[in-house]
Amino acid sequence: MTMLMVREYPGIFDEIETLVDSFGTEEIVTELVPRMNVVEDKDEVVVRLELPGIKREDIDVTVDGRTLLIKGEKKVPEFSKDAKYYTCEHYFGTFSRSLGLPFDVKSDKVVTRFEDGVLEIRLPRTEESKPRHIPVEGVRRQLKEPAKSK
Repeated sequence: MTMLMVREYPGIFDEIETLVDSFGTEEIVTELVPRMNVVEDKDEVVVRLELPGIKREDIDVTVDGRTLLIKGEKKVPEFSKDAKYYTCEHYFGTFSRSLGLPFDVKSDKVVTRFEDGVLEIRLPRTEESKPRHIPVEGVRRQLKEPAKSK
């Protein structure tokens, strides 16, 4: 009888297994990345970002061709120099989100609104980029009259 001896060495495979097992149970975030919703209809694209704790003056919105760029900063609140953190789960710092737009927009007609920590950006389509109904035409054929017998 042959015995096979197997030793377990903790290592990379254990770490991978732990990571796979925990997938979806907690979110691993290492930087400030605001949540974003993008909705398109026949007249415009509406973009909404959750920006809690960020001041309006710390947000910058730019449209360059078919690219929307949103940048901002969430600043660390000031405490006295003797204050100590017991827990700090908020993220602070700068962020940048870039979105490729599906069509040309009227950049001079873009409207932004910031209320209750939500930034809404409305980007109207150019007339040329709006969908149009194109009728399908066919060739009308006239029926030949039956040949008259003589």
